[in-house]
Amino acid sequence: MRRSLPWLLCAVGGLMACTVPDLSTLGPFSCEDSNACAKGYVCVSGRCSPSGTKPEPEPEPDDGLPPTLGVSVPPPPESPAPEGRTTYTEVGLDGRPLPAAWRRDQEVPVELSTNSSVPLVLEVKGTDGQGVRVDAVPFSEGCAARQCVRAALPLWKPRLDASRGMLTFVATARSRAGLTTVHEQALPVTRWKWAHAVFDANSDNEENSLDSAPGIGAKGTVYVTTYFTELIALSPEGRALWTSPLEGEGAPVVSPQADGRELLYVRWYGESDRGGGHQLYVYDVATRGLLGQCPQRLNARQWFDSFVLGDVGGGVEGAMTATYGGATGAFLALTGGASGSAPQCQFVQRELKPSERGNLVFRDGALYYSGPSSRALSVSTGSFTPRSGWPIASASSSGVNGLAVFDDLIVMGEGYIDEPSSSGGISTVHTSGTQAAVSRYSGGPVSMPSVGAGGVVFGVDGREGRLVRAPLGGSGLPLLSKERGLAKELAPTLGQGGLVYAMRSGEMGVWSATDLSLQWKWSPHGEEETPLAPPVLDCTRDAQGSPIPGRPGVLYASVYNELHALVVDSAGLDADAPWPKQQHDERNTGNASTAVLRCP
Repeated sequence: MRRSLPWLLCAVGGLMACTVPDLSTLGPFSCEDSNACAKGYVCVSGRCSPSGTKPEPEPEPDDGLPPTLGVSVPPPPESPAPEGRTTYTEVGLDGRPLPAAWRRDQEVPVELSTNSSVPLVLEVKGTDGQGVRVDAVPFSEGCAARQCVRAALPLWKPRLDASRGMLTFVATARSRAGLTTVHEQALPVTRWKWAHAVFDANSDNEENSLDSAPGIGAKGTVYVTTYFTELIALSPEGRALWTSPLEGEGAPVVSPQADGRELLYVRWYGESDRGGGHQLYVYDVATRGLLGQCPQRLNARQWFDSFVLGDVGGGVEGAMTATYGGATGAFLALTGGASGSAPQCQFVQRELKPSERGNLVFRDGALYYSGPSSRALSVSTGSFTPRSGWPIASASSSGVNGLAVFDDLIVMGEGYIDEPSSSGGISTVHTSGTQAAVSRYSGGPVSMPSVGAGGVVFGVDGREGRLVRAPLGGSGLPLLSKERGLAKELAPTLGQGGLVYAMRSGEMGVWSATDLSLQWKWSPHGEEETPLAPPVLDCTRDAQGSPIPGRPGVLYASVYNELHALVVDSAGLDADAPWPKQQHDERNTGNASTAVLRCP
């Protein structure tokens, strides 16, 4: 047992009263750990000191020496293994796997230490050289330096003018004398998340293709259909949730119900040996059960393309479409049925022949669609009778490629896409049927239109495949992008933050909505397959399917047989745009009254 010298003197003499002095009055006792100190004392900075004593700070660096700076940055995580038909390893144009990279929607955890007491300065620089400051949180446990901090680097905040590139992490330590130490480290970052092979590209069915945009459900579930393969439901992380053996055709339409259910409408072309013709089908997503179809059998010569979701009459919601292909067409309406009631099918024969897909839109109890002889037609739902003042002849002598809605105007992209020398343009007509169509672009045919805030129309020029920006109101000449070769039959997609997304052969590009300057582009595998589906935008979501506040968005791009997910700078569709994409919204309703999801 350790005994102090005063205690020994008192114990030996025993003749006079002794008082043990306080340890601190005897001068400093050196120590390596607290075991060398008396009770009530601990080893602090190499000396026995009363409990609770804080370590003395290390001296600041000499004026002639810069501060120390220790930095710990983990390497990018390895890609998960494939799951079913979903792959998470990005490949280059040569088809080989690319090196691991951080994803644009991730945070990089870093730790730093320094012998300087002045706060560290952290930032992440984008491809434009501009930095974004990052807050750091001090920590002491396990810290052997004067100052230790942790931080999470938000990779989505700096500018990234590429689908895959380098951001730069910069940490700066500065002494009180003004001397600095700087650490810079490149961070490989990619926008690509995953790809799901909807069907086998090596199959014998050469006519199959992923030619329609997916529909996005309430929890971010992605519903995909193709002409010859099953209906597929995917999670936001690319996991296959379920499939249906019923082939789908065209963009599926998602409908949340007041009773909490979610319905899914799809259209299907049955082979002649199984009844033939086209039908509309409605599923209950929760039970994955088929609720109903419309009609039970349709003449195999009848076809239909786009369909919309709206009031079919009497305040009842349902999917509606129009058939063509023969001398006589028909309107179809299929309701999902209220909870506990059976779906209803309405089949109304009419003398009509609508043409081209994507031409059907819904607004306030009326359907609008392009028709033969360069006309736009409109009927009231419920009775499906022609509305007064319709049909309307288009502003040019050519056909109508697609429709959109802006306030009380129907916006039309006109011209024969397959004949670039034909006339065309962008024109408008009042929903009341007033024949006051005004051409806003006379440079030739224009694709299906999308409409941004303030009535700015975006389309694709039919002659050279350039992006077109044309204001509907006020003055100003149309703008054309420099890049050519965009898909002429698709409408551009408008994203939050003033960005425009459009497809071209084997490639997806992003442009500024203000001046149509190219921001970046992406190409998978170097494919040259012509894309037939417009891109769709959604929020970044957590494991429960809820949007994550402050995060960027995700874009789903269809290329031949694969659906790709990419991180984009738009947090979803432009919720302020009257008509931000083909079929209006992320659920593909084609309904001007459907609220576009606004990401938090």
